[in-house]
Amino acid sequence: FFFCCRFQTMSSVLRGMSRSNPLLHRISRRYITDRSFRLANVGDLAVAQEFKDQVAPEHFVTFAHTADIAKRDLSKQLVIDLSHEQGYKRGHIKGSINLPLEKFDFCRLVDTYGGIMQDEVYSVFKSLGVNNDTSEIILYDNSGLLACRLWFVLRYFGFQNVRILNGGWRAWLRAGLPVDEKETVPITASSLDLKPKRDNIITKPTQMIFDHEHETSQIIDTRRPEAYQTYHIPRAINVPSKSLMQDGEFASVKTIRDICQSKKLNVEDGSSIIYSSKGLTSSVGYFCLSMAGVDGVSVYDQGIYNWVSNFENKLDPTIAEHLQR
Repeated sequence: FFFCCRFQTMSSVLRGMSRSNPLLHRISRRYITDRSFRLANVGDLAVAQEFKDQVAPEHFVTFAHTADIAKRDLSKQLVIDLSHEQGYKRGHIKGSINLPLEKFDFCRLVDTYGGIMQDEVYSVFKSLGVNNDTSEIILYDNSGLLACRLWFVLRYFGFQNVRILNGGWRAWLRAGLPVDEKETVPITASSLDLKPKRDNIITKPTQMIFDHEHETSQIIDTRRPEAYQTYHIPRAINVPSKSLMQDGEFASVKTIRDICQSKKLNVEDGSSIIYSSKGLTSSVGYFCLSMAGVDGVSVYDQGIYNWVSNFENKLDPTIAEHLQR
């Protein structure tokens, strides 16, 4: 435990050095302010290609996609539906594979005791047919919350070329595309090599202590305003997830950056730590800031409950009750 704490604190020091040293920061930055290629429209789905002449053009507007995306093999694309099993059976995008929380609870804490570990992620996605030849994975649900959470989990565990369907299932229906009720049975992949974990996108409790005490990071609370007003981590700035994404529809890159700047958040330099209560809205915040080209962002995955249990000796009973809701 002592070694773990020392290691985490040292990583916080190194992160702080890169923040305070403009040269190190410039070297690490990619200078890409529009990463909306992490979103997909219905027109980006392989199964939608045959309907392009039957659907209004606005449903096929692309984002700021890179040349790499244009060259991806659509025949090796994998679409994952995150509905519960009964919802999937009532209707889904043709060819999509169902991954309900009952099969893989990706809302658990990441890379911690009792939480999501790499071996489990490897096993689940290999069973879904994800292999070294998969060109990209596209996630969708009804609200966008689950898609953002799984996107974050996969990013942490080294997956690449994962996108979220903007508007989710509703976007597919609005486009007038066919609803399929036939289950797609995945074929387990024979090979899947994962990249190294992106440890820097999660802030552990010991790192949170260091960053908070030394004020080396901006702290962003993505919960509802009323939850934020009831109790929040000191110095935290409230950016409700609904201002960035609502009903699966994501705000534009410009809007996201404007919202952050209106909250006096520095989107050009420095670092930010995002937290929520259960890891859902913080994942929305992480995805949106990432899409808007904001670097140096990490998620305090254990969130407000961990903060309260570790750093508050006694809370007002009313606040304690509210946090348990």
